[in-house]
Amino acid sequence: MSNAFVAVLAVGLTVFGLAFIATEVGPGLQGDQTEMTYFNQDIGQVGETETDSRPVELGSFSVGEGRGDVQAYRADRMEVSQGRITGDPLTFEYEASQPRDGSVSFRVIGREGNGNIYIEVNGNRIFEEPMTSDFTGTGSEFTVERQYLNQGENNFEIGATRGSLLSPTEYTLENIRAEVNDRNFHDRVETFRMFENEFANLHTTELSFRIPAETTQVDAPLQIRVNNNTVREDTLARGDYDVELTPENSDLRPGRNTIRFLTFDQAFYQIENSVIDVQYSVITDSGAITREIDLNSSQLSFAQREDTQEELRFRYTNLNNPNSLQIDLNDASFDLTPQNGANTFELNETVIQEENILTLSSPGSFRMENLQLASEVIQE
Repeated sequence: MSNAFVAVLAVGLTVFGLAFIATEVGPGLQGDQTEMTYFNQDIGQVGETETDSRPVELGSFSVGEGRGDVQAYRADRMEVSQGRITGDPLTFEYEASQPRDGSVSFRVIGREGNGNIYIEVNGNRIFEEPMTSDFTGTGSEFTVERQYLNQGENNFEIGATRGSLLSPTEYTLENIRAEVNDRNFHDRVETFRMFENEFANLHTTELSFRIPAETTQVDAPLQIRVNNNTVREDTLARGDYDVELTPENSDLRPGRNTIRFLTFDQAFYQIENSVIDVQYSVITDSGAITREIDLNSSQLSFAQREDTQEELRFRYTNLNNPNSLQIDLNDASFDLTPQNGANTFELNETVIQEENILTLSSPGSFRMENLQLASEVIQE
């Protein structure tokens, strides 16, 4: 009986061993398995960035019913010229109640000819000189004395004179402003520019200002609008205030943006040290990462099957533009523009080898999680 028992045990072990091998090699790779992942790793941040900021100073001003510097005129860009016979000056009017003094300011960004530029207020020429282009400064401001202002209608003119030998002259002006210190109901409108690189890599934009108690009469809310979107409307007492501006609540955009401060009824607000702080990321070191991915013979066999699709999968977050990603896998190279979130990129089966070198690089900076190299059986 002992010999018979040994024979049965030997047969049993043989059958069990065959079944075990069939389960691990046969159905697992060639039958039931529909997907295989060869590499799975959270990469993290690639490339270095830091935050830069640019303050846009709006200054101190008032809004509402009371004495303050009232905006008589504003324009972002204009041309004034004088030809051989006729001229084309900039003219505007302001209806004053109790004017004290005023100012006219602008920045010259272009000149043709050699004539002068002049400023007239109610027919009085308060300035006339040749001016050169100013591309780095903040422009020039000219005081309008009380004696040149009228109670009631005031006429302003900015123009050019002929040059030598009666030659034509043209000036291109930017940021043209005229203000009159007056007792009149008034609001405040300013513009600020956002550059393409700032907007593409924007972190935060914050408006900050201070309201002193001694000059404020809070009979109605102070309303702040950016690009015609109300970002704050409150009855504000003395204090320091911050207002976050975003593309969603303010419709911020590259180029020119408009901000308006206003109130109603008999309210009067003195606003001091108004600043818009634009914070954005800049690249300090563009980066690249390289990973070695080795496949065993069973994995390589699965990857080279005709009924599988090979893929790179990852979750991607762009940290700083440009939003471009180069993938080098062995001898193949691919240029992508991935989206924030999940991405899947299909590969040709011939790209994957037993020993693989995967490199990810970008001129920008990005974060990557759940990077996978995988194969999946194509469902027919």
